[in-house]
Amino acid sequence: SYPTGIVLDFDGYLFIVDQGNARLIGSGSYGFRCIAACSGYGSSTSQLNAPFSFSFDSYGNIFVGDVLNNRIQNFFLITNGCNGTTTMSSVTSMNNSQSVPLLTSTYETSSSIVSSST
Repeated sequence: SYPTGIVLDFDGYLFIVDQGNARLIGSGSYGFRCIAACSGYGSSTSQLNAPFSFSFDSYGNIFVGDVLNNRIQNFFLITNGCNGTTTMSSVTSMNNSQSVPLLTSTYETSSSIVSSST
């Protein structure tokens, strides 16, 4: 209902951040369907709140700028026998209480996320 990010992957599939419905939509042989954060707005690891932009890493995992939750949400690609895409999620932010920074939230996301190829 309010797309804020669109990415075409290596295989030619289209992915859209639907900020108005707080979810990610993907295309495939089955048409378009929700592939991540399909349960509506929220702050759990399976939900988004005002997603803005996203990117894939070299493994096909998805990183989403989740503005109102002040975080980067990571949806891991799971390869299985299902007809379509399956994901699971984790939260990324910065925890300064440890001697080595542990990436666990961010404070604002307002631009595209760029991933480097390895």
